[in-house]
Amino acid sequence: MAEKAQGSVNTKIVSNRFVQEYLTLNFGEEAVRIIKAANEEMTDDALAEKCKLKVSEIRTVLNKLHNLRLAEYTRTKDKDTGWYSYIWKVNMSNIYQILDRTMQDEINKLNKQYDESTTVFSYYCPKCSKDNIIGFESASNLAFKCPNCRKSLKATKSGQESISEQLEAVKTKYDSFRDFHGKDLPSE
Repeated sequence: MAEKAQGSVNTKIVSNRFVQEYLTLNFGEEAVRIIKAANEEMTDDALAEKCKLKVSEIRTVLNKLHNLRLAEYTRTKDKDTGWYSYIWKVNMSNIYQILDRTMQDEINKLNKQYDESTTVFSYYCPKCSKDNIIGFESASNLAFKCPNCRKSLKATKSGQESISEQLEAVKTKYDSFRDFHGKDLPSE
């Protein structure tokens, strides 16, 4: 009965938009489906059959979950064949703490990039290539003209401004996450 209750909790947790986004980004497109299907202890073979996926795909997701302590397994050896079987149990109860830590790490990384950033303006040629970014000093040496077609270069967001926008987006997402899941996180 406790297994079914855990499966129900896992299904509820992976229905959360923050969790789905994190799982899909870090574990692949099928992660949410695999976790929902793992509503009780089962072998990776049984889970693969249930999800209609390759066993290798199931094992990849389960091993990543195991690395974060979101899944555990029991290993048994078949006496006749000598082969090992793994019986997996998924427990997503710590996912909110993992998401919290991941977002805090991203904010810290962007803050560091922002502090270390010195580029204020970059330039590109709207005719030749928006992907070929030219730094301020090089653009200045070119008299702000494209070296290929001689059209005027256009300024683009870069450096601190771009990092600042990314940082604000992550902070907004983090604040939204904390509003919904603050009660699920350990107090600081």
